[in-house]
Amino acid sequence: MYPPKVGGLSYHAHQLSADQARDGHQVTVLTSLEGAYPRHEFRDGYEIFRDEALAWPLDNPINPNLLARLLQRSDGEYDVLHAHSHLMFTTNASALKRKLSRKPLVITNHGFRVRRGPLLNLFQDAYLATLGRWTLQTADWVISFTKRERDLTVTAGASPERAVVIPNGVNTKLFRPMAREPIPKSVLWTGRYVQEKGLPYLLKAAELVLRDVPEAKFILVGYGEQLPLLERFSEQLGLQSRVTFMAPKPQEEIVAILNQCTLFALPSLSEGFPNTVLEAMSCRKPVLVTSGIGLEEIVGDAGLYARAGDPRSIADRIISILKNERLAEDLGSRGRTRVRAMYDWEKTVKVTTRLFERAIKF
Repeated sequence: MYPPKVGGLSYHAHQLSADQARDGHQVTVLTSLEGAYPRHEFRDGYEIFRDEALAWPLDNPINPNLLARLLQRSDGEYDVLHAHSHLMFTTNASALKRKLSRKPLVITNHGFRVRRGPLLNLFQDAYLATLGRWTLQTADWVISFTKRERDLTVTAGASPERAVVIPNGVNTKLFRPMAREPIPKSVLWTGRYVQEKGLPYLLKAAELVLRDVPEAKFILVGYGEQLPLLERFSEQLGLQSRVTFMAPKPQEEIVAILNQCTLFALPSLSEGFPNTVLEAMSCRKPVLVTSGIGLEEIVGDAGLYARAGDPRSIADRIISILKNERLAEDLGSRGRTRVRAMYDWEKTVKVTTRLFERAIKF
């Protein structure tokens, strides 16, 4: 669940752990075993224990072994318990540990809910009204990345006095404008190939863009279960020569690709706080995101907005950027300024650590 995976909760947890360890804190991570990672290791200054999950429904590892390891920890072995995403079994386990312990629990909300169809929505409604509500009520503090997400967690049960906004951040020293050989008229997307990312709509938009800008290129970088489906759909649309699917890349390579491309597009149907958008903005690249899913608070006037699930709307915004260098430069400049002022990762780490220290004192 850690790099080289692209973005999201896993990378946030890894980078926060590494930076807090660098600052002199002892950090131990309990997570689920996945792939070829070792069951126990020290990495970037912190310790990791990985236990095999019983099942992975909807990417949510049900891990009794992790629960047992957590319950075996004595209060003297740690000062604060930090769980990621109120939707995960591991966070439910952390809430149970909090009930049996005197040590505080902090939950970071990585998106209030996931939208993958009516059935999952019904399940999440039931969960948020029961176990999810109990989990949020048990937490001493709940961190959200945006005010919108914070308000939703309060409605779902988090204490208004202990629900705070700490924006996610990006390493602005790593993700910065760099001189690279450009890929003209190119659109980049990075992340996980999952339903809520809306990638079929981006591919359909690509078909429309190519009618107006035939030299346009689309580059998709990531991993996920929908990749075979998306590759087949791209072939059906006749996009093989204009759409490139790439495997996950380390951050240094993502920086280089970002600096080569014309714009970054995120056609998501739902999002929490997408670091990929911040990374593009930090590299002074114009971004296109979907409206109505909470990204306005993050992007502000540094990007263009398209209707979610609407290929024509997505295509029109892409074309406007590809055909207008002045607009692309203006949006990119605003994005870099906005990220440095509001979303620098070093500030995220400092504010999060101060919240931990405050939680310990209560």
